[in-house]
Amino acid sequence: MLFLICSEMGHGKLQDDIRNYLACHKISQEYASQLTKEQKADISRRIDDAVKQSENSLVAAYSILAKYSVKKGVERLIIKQFKDSLDTQINNVIFSTLKEDEWLLDSLGLNTLKTNNLFPSPERSIKVKDIYEAFLRFDDKPMITGQESVAKSILKYCFNGEYCIATGEPGNFTKFFFKEQVPFFDVNDLTYWLVDKTLKPQSVEPLANYNKKTDEPIGINEAVQNINSTTKPDICAAKRFKSITVSGKIPLERYTELFNYFITPFAMNGNKIDIEVKFKIKSIESSPIDESKQQYKSAKEAAKQLNLNFDEEV
Repeated sequence: MLFLICSEMGHGKLQDDIRNYLACHKISQEYASQLTKEQKADISRRIDDAVKQSENSLVAAYSILAKYSVKKGVERLIIKQFKDSLDTQINNVIFSTLKEDEWLLDSLGLNTLKTNNLFPSPERSIKVKDIYEAFLRFDDKPMITGQESVAKSILKYCFNGEYCIATGEPGNFTKFFFKEQVPFFDVNDLTYWLVDKTLKPQSVEPLANYNKKTDEPIGINEAVQNINSTTKPDICAAKRFKSITVSGKIPLERYTELFNYFITPFAMNGNKIDIEVKFKIKSIESSPIDESKQQYKSAKEAAKQLNLNFDEEV
């Protein structure tokens, strides 16, 4: 729990400034008919000055941040910079002070996960939603700016190879992500888990190419290496392209390779990528699609929110 506390010295100054404002305002209201034009102008100026001074005193008065936790009790943080208005003070100075002293985090460090027992081990996988909620529910942990701060940190360390992100349930994970992007990642999704990287099964054979000498299938990475090792550098300048477009169909179980080979490598280099999507989801006898199902309703609402077309075939 976080509180903004008024200091004793600041409280006294604020009271004096408010009394001055009230006195000037009372004179302006009760003696308006008896004041000369010059006196009215002077009172109006003094009221404006009193309002400005009161606002400045209000900002300076509330100069102590206090945080309570069961483990450490009350901790205090003194604010040393002040703005002209309370809303500017809160939105700029207070948030900056909280971040500088690591009371509020924009992202989670690897050590933060480990010291708070939120890092996976071979014996223990951790649900991603539990990690997010741990920073919301328990006061022994730092405050976070939002779920995005948790999401980007979790994805970062997965991409760096610190652990895997898996989908499914412990003992029955259906997909592992390691050193790759996780499409449509959501920290509130109950199916995402942090898993020790040693638990990731051996990857299946990648998209095959063929070795011209042996007619044996080879993987994408090997194919690229063969091309690089056998292709002689061109003495002319490399041919440049305004853009490249890749299209076609791909099996559902291999859709993550779109991110690995086409999206992530170019996006990380700053290339602009326009993504066009088209899903055709077909009914089957055991799982018909109808408007009463939550899957249908969620998909239709998502399409609406993302400004996508949603065509129905009866």
